[in-house]
Amino acid sequence: MDNIVGRLQENVETIIYSVFIRWFVHFYTQYLVVMHTMQEVIAILGRVIKGVGGSFLVDVDQQIVNCKSRKSVKYTSGNLAIGDYVEVTDLGNNTGVIEKIQKRRNSFLRPTVANIDKAVILISSIPRPDFYLIDKMLVNLAIMDIKVYIVVNKSDLDVMDLFKKVQFEYEKQVEKVMLMSTVTGQGIAEFEAEIEGGLSCLIGQSAVGKSSLINILKPTAKFEIGDVSKNNRGRHTTRHVEIVQMKNSTYMIDTPGFSFLEIDIDPKDLAIYYFDFGELMHKCKYTRCVHINEPDCEVLRAIEKGELSQDRYDRYNFLFDELMIKWRKKYG
Repeated sequence: MDNIVGRLQENVETIIYSVFIRWFVHFYTQYLVVMHTMQEVIAILGRVIKGVGGSFLVDVDQQIVNCKSRKSVKYTSGNLAIGDYVEVTDLGNNTGVIEKIQKRRNSFLRPTVANIDKAVILISSIPRPDFYLIDKMLVNLAIMDIKVYIVVNKSDLDVMDLFKKVQFEYEKQVEKVMLMSTVTGQGIAEFEAEIEGGLSCLIGQSAVGKSSLINILKPTAKFEIGDVSKNNRGRHTTRHVEIVQMKNSTYMIDTPGFSFLEIDIDPKDLAIYYFDFGELMHKCKYTRCVHINEPDCEVLRAIEKGELSQDRYDRYNFLFDELMIKWRKKYG
C-alpha cells in the first residue's frame, strides 16, 4: 500500500512539474515576443525637425510624427535640440513618444540645434555686419569642425566693397565666400550646389535675407520676411527653429538670429582656430606663439605687409584679451 501511495505521489509531482515547465516556457516565450516587439517599436529612428510648446515634430522615414518626450530623456540627455536623432515609440495615428536621444556630433544652445553638417553665415551691407560676432562664430564652428560658407546677400545693392572686404578677411577661414541676391537671383544656383546634401544652418542677423533665401529654394515654405528698422537693425520674423527639406537629402535650418555661447578655451589656443594664421605659424620663432608681441612673428610680419587684415587682427587681439580675463578669473 505504501508503495502504491509513493508511486502516486511521484506521478502527481511529475505531472505538476511538467505543467509548471510548460506554463513557464509558454509565458516566457510570450514575454520574449512582447519585449522583442517593444524593442522593434522603440528602435524607430527619426529626426527632430521642429519643437513648439512641449511637442516635437519628428521626421521618421519622410513621415511626420507628432511626439511628446519622456521626462527621463531630459534627465539623461538634457533638452531636445532641433536636428537630434531620436528613438521613438510609434503610438499610431502619426503620434509617438521620444524615448532616447542618440549621441550628437555637435550642438549649440542658442538656438538649440544639433548635428549640423554645414553653416552658412549670411550678411549684407544693411543691416551692418557685426564682424566681431562673426569672428566668434567662426572660432566656435572651427572648434566643432563644421564647414562654413559666408554669403554676402543683396548684390543688387552696393555691396561690392563689403564683398571684397569679406573675401580678403575670410577666404582662407571658410570653404567659400559667395555673392548673392535673393531679388535678382544672382548666385542662387551656385549656392544651391554648394550646400547640396546634409543639414545646413543659416546664421545671420535679422533682415539679411535668411527667410527670403529659403522661400526661393523652397517656395512652399512661405516663411515670413522681415525688414530693416530706421536704425538699420533687422526686425525678427523667425520665431522658432525649424528644419526645412529642400530637395533630395538637402535640409536647412532657419533660426531666429544666432547667439553663440562665449568661447571657453585656453587663450593660447585661440590662434589655432584662425586658419589664415595657421599657414604662417610654423614660421614663427616660438612654437606656441600667440601673435601678440612676440619677436620674429610671421603673422605680425604679414599684417605689416598687408597680406592679412589689420581689422581682423585687431579683433583677434580684443578676443584674446577677453578670453585671458575670463581664464584668469576661472583658474587664477
